[in-house]
Amino acid sequence: MPTDWSILETDLVRRIKTKLYGNPRYLETIDNSNKKSQETTEYPIAPSVVMKYDDYVESGEEDVQNIENITFNDVISINEADEIMETESFDDPSNLKSSIKEEDRLAITVQMIDNECHIVPRGYFYKLPNGNIIKAPYFKGLDYSEIGNEQNFLHINPQYCRPKGPTNDVRPDYNGSIDFLESIDKDIPKGCWTSRILSNRYFIIHSLLWPGAVFFQDMNTGIHGYFYNGYGLKNLDLPFMI
Repeated sequence: MPTDWSILETDLVRRIKTKLYGNPRYLETIDNSNKKSQETTEYPIAPSVVMKYDDYVESGEEDVQNIENITFNDVISINEADEIMETESFDDPSNLKSSIKEEDRLAITVQMIDNECHIVPRGYFYKLPNGNIIKAPYFKGLDYSEIGNEQNFLHINPQYCRPKGPTNDVRPDYNGSIDFLESIDKDIPKGCWTSRILSNRYFIIHSLLWPGAVFFQDMNTGIHGYFYNGYGLKNLDLPFMI
């Protein structure tokens, strides 16, 4: 999947509330008036562009055969493009539109879900004195007395990894080797995580902000993991539902 995108594209994905269509070339377009329209990039040339071949000669048969591969930039020169931009009206902000391909939207959505929902139990990662982070070799999972506390579940995204000092929000049993990540109890909005136990053995945490994101742990073996199974839509109405 694509890995290089701009902040504007990320903000655009946050505004989209429709499901994915399963077509990587599908183009989602949103204007500033919050009206949405969809298009597909079936043609490399805009339908409003008129091509003229005034300088056509007999030796240009190869160029004629490749007309379908001509792009918009091949037809309009830089000066003509500047003239077109000057004639367009930008006085009304509602005329400005943004669009993004579905393959880019999917890549950004996957990254957003992983950044906000991928969590691990406290003690799974261990920070060495030299700063390297490893999996704790003797970690056997959380017990029943620990799973009910959201402070025992940590984000693994680097943006949540920041040094802690002697501040008021440090837990009483703070350990710098395992408490270098932020716990989910500080996530906004409060109550965006819910948990339950199935068959008195499997502990499960659901994300209400990203429905479909799940953390699980087998209480007998300590085996745990994380997965997502959803529509790729963030529940932006959650603050009004809690």
